[in-house]
Amino acid sequence: MMKFGLILAAAMAVSSSAMADGGWSAKLMAPTKQAEVDAGGVIWTCKDAVCTTLSDVSDVDPPAACEGLTREVGAVASFGAMPADKLAKCNRVAKHA
Repeated sequence: MMKFGLILAAAMAVSSSAMADGGWSAKLMAPTKQAEVDAGGVIWTCKDAVCTTLSDVSDVDPPAACEGLTREVGAVASFGAMPADKLAKCNRVAKHA
């Protein structure tokens, strides 16, 4: 059981690090027609139902960035490795079609 816990902790650390260093990717609940989105200073490129960051996100709070994106393009199905409870909070501010 201890081994599983260590593997899980390592996977979460790698995921968080990749999210901070390499930008973010979000899967939308529905496709967007917007090719590029400026959401609170974070520049996203979107195709169909997937958006990825173009700008440096090293100093950006992931929940705030998620909320900014959902205000522009609608609810997200996933946002990097964001846990379900934070994802639900993010989607509360989503733009409604």
